[in-house]
Amino acid sequence: MNEDQKEVVEQTQEPVQNVETTTEQAVPSTQQEVVNSNPTPEQANIESVETDKLSSQLSQENQNIVAQQGVISKEIDEAKQKEQEEAKKAQEAALSEAKSGGPSTFAKIMTFLLFGALFAFVYFLGDITEYINQKKLEKETAEITNGRLTCNNSKTTDNLDIRIDTTFNFENKGITSLTYVTTSTGDKIKDKEELEKLYNDCKTLKDEVSSYNGVSVICSNNNGVVTVKQSFEYANLNVEEIGPAYSEAGGVYPQFKYKDDINSVESKMIASDYSCEKVRR
Repeated sequence: MNEDQKEVVEQTQEPVQNVETTTEQAVPSTQQEVVNSNPTPEQANIESVETDKLSSQLSQENQNIVAQQGVISKEIDEAKQKEQEEAKKAQEAALSEAKSGGPSTFAKIMTFLLFGALFAFVYFLGDITEYINQKKLEKETAEITNGRLTCNNSKTTDNLDIRIDTTFNFENKGITSLTYVTTSTGDKIKDKEELEKLYNDCKTLKDEVSSYNGVSVICSNNNGVVTVKQSFEYANLNVEEIGPAYSEAGGVYPQFKYKDDINSVESKMIASDYSCEKVRR
């Protein structure tokens, strides 16, 4: 090999050596970067904590979203159910109204009838009043065939006030019984003697009629008032049994008989200065 060829070979080999040198110098730099990219244990622990925290937050947010969706779904279901119930009630009410004519129709009919009745009452008030008065007059003037005739009379002596009350019961216009009550009122101290005589006469009369048929006597003496009550049942009364002792003891002789006409009895009582009133029974 000549010198020129050797020089060319040396020039050619020199860049190769430079390349190898450069490569050898670059290798340590790359290894340093790889070493620097690996995290330290402290850094790895921090990253793990942050990752767990983030996962927990995401899980809680998911749970909140699910809960909110459940509440919204429940509210929607309740609203639908309420709407269905209201629709059902409205349908039932409409059906009931259709069957019965409806409360509004009934109220209108009742209001119309009420105003009609009120108008008729006012319009015919005069006729109604006249009709009532006519019926009342007919009832008052109609002949009473069954009832009670009461007659009373009063008189005064020197020291006593005497009242006589008679009551005739009658059927088919014929008398059936008589109650004759004599009430004598005086001063219980000043008129004591006379009042006691009236009372004793009554007790004698009571003893006298104890054997009579259809006659009874009741006596009382209380605080200056002597009452003598004589009762006659005409159907059982035997006038022939009543003797002079009866009249002497103050008994009232029964001048009427069983089934005597009540109108005739009333006329005679009025003629004897009695005030009489006849009432229906």
